[in-house]
Amino acid sequence: MELHEAVAKANQILDEERSSPTVTYIPAPRNARSGTLEGITDAIDALTTSQRIRQNRSQRPREVFENPRLCSFESTNYTLLCALLLRVAKESRSAFLDSVLFRLGYASPCAYVGHLDARATWNGFVSELPLVAEFCIRNGGSQNFFNALGEANPTPGHAILLKHLEEMVALNFAVLNESEYQQLAFCVTNFRDNAARQLDRYRKAPQTQRQWAGRPVNLLGLLTEIKHAAKGILEQSRKACYFYLKGFLTEGLNLEINQDKDAVQTYLRALGLSETLAGSLEEAERLYRSGGNAFTLKASMGHLRSFLEGLHREALIILHKRFGGELSQRWGDGLSYLRQKEILSKSEEGFVASLYTLISDEGVHPLIAEREYARLFRNVLIEYALLLMRKIEKLGLKPVQ
Repeated sequence: MELHEAVAKANQILDEERSSPTVTYIPAPRNARSGTLEGITDAIDALTTSQRIRQNRSQRPREVFENPRLCSFESTNYTLLCALLLRVAKESRSAFLDSVLFRLGYASPCAYVGHLDARATWNGFVSELPLVAEFCIRNGGSQNFFNALGEANPTPGHAILLKHLEEMVALNFAVLNESEYQQLAFCVTNFRDNAARQLDRYRKAPQTQRQWAGRPVNLLGLLTEIKHAAKGILEQSRKACYFYLKGFLTEGLNLEINQDKDAVQTYLRALGLSETLAGSLEEAERLYRSGGNAFTLKASMGHLRSFLEGLHREALIILHKRFGGELSQRWGDGLSYLRQKEILSKSEEGFVASLYTLISDEGVHPLIAEREYARLFRNVLIEYALLLMRKIEKLGLKPVQ
């Protein structure tokens, strides 16, 4: 699809979002079975989460849910924008995102609808800006979004946007990484300061009303709302970064795994295996520990697979010195060699083959990788590497000269 056509269709979607907002967060769907005890338990959990969400919306700063999987994001128009993005040529997708983000600078990115769900409105106004934020942040345009927000001139649409950012961070803080929270805090501070300067000016002015979408708006009330919302977001951002730190340090408390990782590196050096192999494991660990986004975790798992392939390849050279036979560089043939020479049992061979397949299918081939998969593969691979090298050590084999 040509860019100009996609932009026109995106504007249709955004106009509809302004008229009838679809962006929302709800309790995450469960695999409940109606009529069963499990289904009843799931329904109670969902009700409890809904009550927490309603209570949380009445306070500022909002509580940040430590478990970001309690709630899920939904929006019909977000899905439509994503479908459009996929039909735009890759080289034009950045321009497409910018065209959506252009709404952030509109003089009146809002409409007046009167009574509607309070979470989607401010003083009867609704806006497409929450959808703009979700779409840009979730599709690689967070940096441009932050820049645009920091430079925006406050409108009722921006008050609604900040209200939604409070919701997003409270219910799904993991949608942004630590670095992005620093950027969010910076741009929100700029936006708040801009609102504060205007607030001081309008307090001295005889006219404190302005028209948006054909409705009069008290500028003092608007700017005060933006100041309070920005303050709440800054505190939420601090809390979200704390949760990232807590998760990082809590995972680091698995002393046995960390000690085994150090033991693996010691064996790699003792057996004369390459620095590239050791570096691959360290890079996987660095990416895993960085607390980055799903793309960083994918890169970590790619290094884990490379480490597993390299470990077998270099271990086979040492083993071939003792056992001889045909030495193949292919993964499957090398695994069979380890089984034939009774380095691995039949069950161990099957386990390693399945591990390699799972890493490939879940971590390397998909676009992104979940942290749970990254943690699982990291831990299992460290223990397997230690097992294999201890088997080689027991054979009394030395590095190949």
